[in-house]
Amino acid sequence: LDSDPFTTGLVVHPATHALVLNGEPGRLQVFNHANDRHLASIEVAAYNRVGSGSQPHVDLVQFSSDGAWMATIDSRRTDATNGLMSVTTSYLKFWRLDPTSQTYTLVTRIDAPHAGGVHSISFQPCHRRNALLCVSTGRDRLFRVWELQSVLGAGPNERFVWACRATCGYRNVQPTAAAFSSDGSTLAVAFGGAVTLWDPAVCARPVGVLVASADTPQLKGVAFVGASSFVAAWSDERLDVWNMLTGSVWWTLAMPIQSVYVHPRSSLLAVAAYQVPGSSTASVMVLSPSSPTPLLAIQHPSGVEAVALVPTATKLGRSHPNSEHAKPDPLDSNTLVVLTPSGLISVYGAHVDSKNKVVPSVQGRRMESSAFKDIFGMQKPVAAEAPILANAQVRATMRLVRSAVQSSYVNAPFHVLPPVKSLYTQFVTAQLLPVADVSAESEDAATSDVEMDVDESQPEPVWAESIDFFASMRRGFKAN
Repeated sequence: LDSDPFTTGLVVHPATHALVLNGEPGRLQVFNHANDRHLASIEVAAYNRVGSGSQPHVDLVQFSSDGAWMATIDSRRTDATNGLMSVTTSYLKFWRLDPTSQTYTLVTRIDAPHAGGVHSISFQPCHRRNALLCVSTGRDRLFRVWELQSVLGAGPNERFVWACRATCGYRNVQPTAAAFSSDGSTLAVAFGGAVTLWDPAVCARPVGVLVASADTPQLKGVAFVGASSFVAAWSDERLDVWNMLTGSVWWTLAMPIQSVYVHPRSSLLAVAAYQVPGSSTASVMVLSPSSPTPLLAIQHPSGVEAVALVPTATKLGRSHPNSEHAKPDPLDSNTLVVLTPSGLISVYGAHVDSKNKVVPSVQGRRMESSAFKDIFGMQKPVAAEAPILANAQVRATMRLVRSAVQSSYVNAPFHVLPPVKSLYTQFVTAQLLPVADVSAESEDAATSDVEMDVDESQPEPVWAESIDFFASMRRGFKAN
């Protein structure tokens, strides 16, 4: 994974609450952080694993609010070159979840949705059946709104396609991020250091613009915080939280921001920032949009690539231990997941030690990859072979073999016989005749060097008669 960075970050599947992130080249891995298990691998872009061609990379992935649709951006650097620069092609793909097989099926593929590549994609929250929008921002200084359309049939035989509904820009500035409000009525698009608000049904012109200051750096993310009236916008240097009711900045966090995750349902933000630029220790904080005071702060020593807040099945009913007035603990109904640049996943929230400090409950392991494993897959651990006679079916088969080994054993149908390695010992043993035990006295007599006594009364061996017999046979052959 050193050459395949985690560009997708940590994406939480809305239905299963599993983590979806980059896996092998051209694939997404579905990971269950609760029990440290790999659930599935989704092939987004296929490629020849044996040849020397370029490998695809999944840049972005997003899911609809009900998990029925998935949008992915994958790119591939082609062999064709333009001068000294290679050509990279991006693909926007929309996938639909098959309820029977519980797998995503490709519905629409759009080649080069934006010239130069795609910055972000985001789904509109689902409120009406088959009324769904998706927005993408690109390096061509435009953002496009994609609409789900029904083209054939109805009911289970209904067919869908995604088509471009609107293409918009703002002052010839490059858009870097976009997000829908919780009710889907407002679209926020980040252009440079400004957040523009649009009506997704029209997209003719922005209905509002939010600018913190004239020297605001280029934003790299924007999101509506749950169902509240707050909008979060962040860059590499700061995090601004806007109050839509007053149209002003509510508070600002001036720190080098590494990753921000906004909970889709509750009004919580998970922020990973470095107190000192270039430091290996990152501060992971969980904040409420109404106050810059962290509800939870953790020092993560291994660096941070991405963070996520994952809903849990049950509430723990705890309060924040470091608070004087027992504020609600953000990890009461959520789990904080941290992804490091080396591929390790740390999970916070399921265990509290004796000092009432939240500590990691699950520590993931780095995925090791090689060319051999990419082609043939991971090797399964081989369990120790049990003794052959431990299986009742094999013992019964052996009895049949021993009874038929002298007759028509080799003519039996092959599908009713156990493996050859199981029959070899019994077959060879049955073919060998038992050897009689030689007494110790016989061995001593055979190996003794004492001269034997010869009985003179016994007749001599009839060697002469044998010679006369063979001589008579030769004479007979000559006569014939």
